[in-house]
Amino acid sequence: MSKKKGAASAATPSRGHVKPRRGVSVSSRRGWGPAASRKSNLSHVDARGRVKMVDVGGKPVTDREAVARGSITMSHTALRLVRRGAVKKGDPLQAARLAGIMAAKQTSALIPLCHPLP
Repeated sequence: MSKKKGAASAATPSRGHVKPRRGVSVSSRRGWGPAASRKSNLSHVDARGRVKMVDVGGKPVTDREAVARGSITMSHTALRLVRRGAVKKGDPLQAARLAGIMAAKQTSALIPLCHPLP
């Protein structure tokens, strides 16, 4: 199936414009989606459903702990190599631990409205 240069298909809007789904507000002056129509108890969301920054400077220091869980699928041969410590590129479990620590340190950069902890 050939397509003329510059012609937009019926399924793809031209010039990169995407039509919003019905019932979803995209205005920056109004809230976004269904949550905007009901009052929120979240500190980072105002009464009109808009996100806002919250001053956390006065909050007391507290101990925090995060627990993560995951799974991995691999062949029996790969599992045997990991258990024996015989993977040529090094210990993949240590690489995974390091990746987890690095990700935890970037939480405030990756999750919107998350504040870095001291």
